[in-house]
Amino acid sequence: MRIVFLSHACINIALFRLALIKHLMTLGHEVFVLVPKDEHVQKLLDAKLNVVHYRIDRRSLNPFKELLTILSLLKAIKQLRADLIHSFTLKPNVYGLIVAWALKMQSIQTITGLGSFYISNSIKAKIVRFLTQIVYRIFKNTSSASVFQNPDDMEFFITKKLCHKKRAHLIMGSGIDMDFYSAKFTRSKSLIRSELGLNKKVVLMVARAIEHKGVREFYALAKRLCKSYDFVYIGGVDKGNAYAMSEEFLQDSCVKYLGEKQDVREFYAACDLFVLPSYKEGLPRTILEAMSFAKPVVAARASGSKELIEDGYNGFLVEIASVDELEIACDKILSDDALANAMGKNSHALCAQKFSIDIIVKEYERLYACIRA
Repeated sequence: MRIVFLSHACINIALFRLALIKHLMTLGHEVFVLVPKDEHVQKLLDAKLNVVHYRIDRRSLNPFKELLTILSLLKAIKQLRADLIHSFTLKPNVYGLIVAWALKMQSIQTITGLGSFYISNSIKAKIVRFLTQIVYRIFKNTSSASVFQNPDDMEFFITKKLCHKKRAHLIMGSGIDMDFYSAKFTRSKSLIRSELGLNKKVVLMVARAIEHKGVREFYALAKRLCKSYDFVYIGGVDKGNAYAMSEEFLQDSCVKYLGEKQDVREFYAACDLFVLPSYKEGLPRTILEAMSFAKPVVAARASGSKELIEDGYNGFLVEIASVDELEIACDKILSDDALANAMGKNSHALCAQKFSIDIIVKEYERLYACIRA
């Protein structure tokens, strides 16, 4: 089968889809990656993938621009003589449905989370929600499968009649390579902390610097507890996102802001607690990475995050946007070494049992086999 992976960014494929693509190739499928050309394209070329480029304006609502994008995708996918389009994230999913309908192809949409447009009540967000839901309803018969990373998103789509219930599948994330995300590939914890100038217990957050990731809450937490603990935040400013945090906000004396990092393993190894106060997720990769490193986690009780944290077992869940609850939960773990160690071990065990890359790839393999049949 000739399969097109359609995404809005090279890094999305490089970080989350590479293992699945390579597995499909070993099964004899021919896979093409259709992405805009950006600064991360070399990662895909180094992996020896078949890369084809298209143009996308992530922020645009201009109908003319969107039509040009769809026409360019139609031309590219027709030339590839593909049998199946597998798309990821909001715009590529919309494009994929339309192109699959036009070319009478099979298609899979992986809904990696509902994102900022389903949190914000701005006029633009309401327009995007309205338009995308129209497309999903009109073209849902085109979809061979809709894949969701958490039950809440799946229930939302089914209730709103945005997909067929029988074609809705729950696959929990993109999988985590637990061998790669382990301390065996990092230097000693004390050396890493020394280089960063950290001499207290470390609280880490890794997420894109956008509003709904809970960045404000993390910084507010740091202001309350920075005399007792060190706070480290890693995350690039997503300039293509309307809800991006400003560089000025991120520079704060209570938080060591390190910007975007290509390899965050040493920071997981160096931390004592991982925190993600995000308002809504698909299935947060950064929590899984922290769990693979056997770290306790405190997260907001939000879609996606709550599927990874068993409250009181491998961390704590707190109310969304509650800095008070964040403070209590973090202090409880950091002030009790025995509790922190037990929760960390439980995190690692849960990750291995439910979310390892081998488990997730096998689930996708079964889905592809069903569609092909």
